[in-house]
Amino acid sequence: MDFDKTLGFSEPSPCDWIIGPFGLLLCFIQPIKIYLKAKEVTRPIIIGSVLALLTHVAINGLVLWFEFGIKGAALAVVVTDIVYLLTLLVYMHTTCDISIRTFDFVECFAELTPILSLAIPSCCSAVSARVGRELGSNLPKKAKKVSFIAVSCAFIIGFIAVAFTTMTRKSWGSIFTKDKTIILLITTVMPVLGVCEIANCPQTTISGMLSGCARPNLGAWIYFGAFYVIGLPMAGFMGFAKGMGLLGLWYGLLVAQWACFILMLISLLKTDWEKEADRAQELVN
Repeated sequence: MDFDKTLGFSEPSPCDWIIGPFGLLLCFIQPIKIYLKAKEVTRPIIIGSVLALLTHVAINGLVLWFEFGIKGAALAVVVTDIVYLLTLLVYMHTTCDISIRTFDFVECFAELTPILSLAIPSCCSAVSARVGRELGSNLPKKAKKVSFIAVSCAFIIGFIAVAFTTMTRKSWGSIFTKDKTIILLITTVMPVLGVCEIANCPQTTISGMLSGCARPNLGAWIYFGAFYVIGLPMAGFMGFAKGMGLLGLWYGLLVAQWACFILMLISLLKTDWEKEADRAQELVN
C-alpha cells in the first residue's frame, strides 16, 4: 500500500526540510532553564514563557485564518521556540548578575562521567524535586503523601484528557486539514490517545518520584522494558502483521503505556519510604 497516496501526502517542500532540525532548539532551551533555576533566577523563564505563549496564540490564529494547515502549525511551534530561546539568551547576555559572555569550552566537559551517570537514566523520567526535598529533610511520611497526592492528580488529568479527545475527535483534524482520509484517521485515533493519557500521566509522575528517591535507573529500565520490549513488538505485530495500520501502531503505544504504568505503580507501592529517607541522609552527608 502506498501510504503517501492513501493519506494524501504531497511531495516534501523546502519548508518540510527546515522544520525538523529546529527541534534542536530544545537542546539549548532546556539546559539554559536548568542553569537559571540552579542560580535561583526565574524572571527570564517567566518572561520567555509569556512571550512564547503570546507568540504561539497569535501565529496559530494566523494559521487558522489563512488556512495554512499542518505545516503552519509546525512552523508556529518553531517560531515559538525561537522567541523563547532568544528571550533567555538576551536576558543572560544583558543582566549583570548572570551575564555570560565568554566560556571555556573544554571546562564544560570536566567531571562529565558523574554527571552522565545521573543524566542518562534521568532522560527517561521527570524530576520530582518535592519528593527529594522531603526525603532530604528526613520526612518519609510526607514524601509518601506527596507522591500519592501527585499520582491522584495525574489520574484526574488523564481522565480529563480522555474526555477532551473523545469530544473533539471529529473536529480536531478538520482544524488543520480538509483531507477526509486524514480526518477519519484522527477521529479513530483520538480516543486511543485519550486512554493512553490515563496511564501516561500517572506513570510520568511516578517516574519523577523515582528520580526524587535517587533511583532513576529503575525508571529507565521500566521505560525500556515497557516501550521497547513490550510496546514496540506489539505495535509492529498489530500495525503490520495484523494489517491494522496506524490504529495498530497506536494500540501498541497503548499497551506500552499501560505496561509502564503498572510497573511504575508496583515500584511505588513497594517503596520503603523510611529506607529511602535514610539513604537520602547518607547521600546528603
